Amino acid sequence: MSPAARVGIIIPTLDEAGQLPSLLAELRRDAPEAQLVVADGGSADGTKELVKSPVLLVESPPGRALQMNAGAARCDREVLVFLHADTRLPSGALGEICERLDHDPDVVGGMLGKEPFGSHRVLAWADAVVDGYVRRVCPVLLGDRAIFVRTAVFRDLGGFRPLRLMEDPDLGRRLARRGRLAVLPARVRTSDRRFVRGGVIRTLALMTSLYCLFLVGVPTGALARFYPPSRE
Repeated sequence: MSPAARVGIIIPTLDEAGQLPSLLAELRRDAPEAQLVVADGGSADGTKELVKSPVLLVESPPGRALQMNAGAARCDREVLVFLHADTRLPSGALGEICERLDHDPDVVGGMLGKEPFGSHRVLAWADAVVDGYVRRVCPVLLGDRAIFVRTAVFRDLGGFRPLRLMEDPDLGRRLARRGRLAVLPARVRTSDRRFVRGGVIRTLALMTSLYCLFLVGVPTGALARFYPPSRE
């Protein structure tokens, strides 16, 4: 069985008509045997109409955690990969994921690395710092880096908690109690659109502050008040 045939890829969407066609085309070309599930949170821009068989469309209340759980519930593969609509997998990524899980039973999940943003020097520096932190200091899960997890473990944990934000590092904390997290050498490419839209320095400072507050125990409900309404 090919690695792709063992993997279900869940793509949470909310008004992603501009991103979804190219992503699905790449996945159908590079991983034709993977199970693809688009979990939509109420798009009004034609996103849902772009999803054609054999890709599955699942509709859910808005919120990435809720959408990803709804999509995962429709997957029957042994490995789940959660992929943002503006993130692209490198060639061979699914094989690398399956190989790591096969050769290290203690690994319950993890994520890929990320290519540095080339559009802004500060973003490139921040990406390098984050990459060093998650590889050498403390593996955490970040949603824009293609999170992967063993399906059985994900379901045993009850999936993502229904948080308005920080659902990814929260899942990572709970997974770490079951086994080890791995950060793989393969690197995704992710759009810098949210930094461009919100301002590079401002968005970077906001995200860093929210994550640090999450680490020290500030409730995510309180943090969500400072996060932009649109979760792109």
